[in-house]
Amino acid sequence: MLRIILVSAGQGIFQELGDTLNTSVQRNLAGENVEIRLNCKVTAVKDQDVTLSDGTTVPASTLVWTAGISPLALVDTLPCPKAKGRASSTSTWKFLGDLGLGRRCTRA
Repeated sequence: MLRIILVSAGQGIFQELGDTLNTSVQRNLAGENVEIRLNCKVTAVKDQDVTLSDGTTVPASTLVWTAGISPLALVDTLPCPKAKGRASSTSTWKFLGDLGLGRRCTRA
């Protein structure tokens, strides 16, 4: 039997999508029998198990680890509008403001 546990240190798994979409994604994953552990971190990985920050030890033969939910530190140095630490862009991914690249970027 396959058991999938999604562990997130945050209060949601897609917080950047907003509360409504975040709740919908979590509900859909739960409907597919994906266990979601919020406000929790992986503290140890051994040959046959994973330990979580809440003290739970989960037997595991396969571990998939992803990261990168934080914006790059480089973004802080860009002279452009930002939202939640990310460079602001239009719906077509064009950056707003002046990125200091010698030309003006698209404005919304």
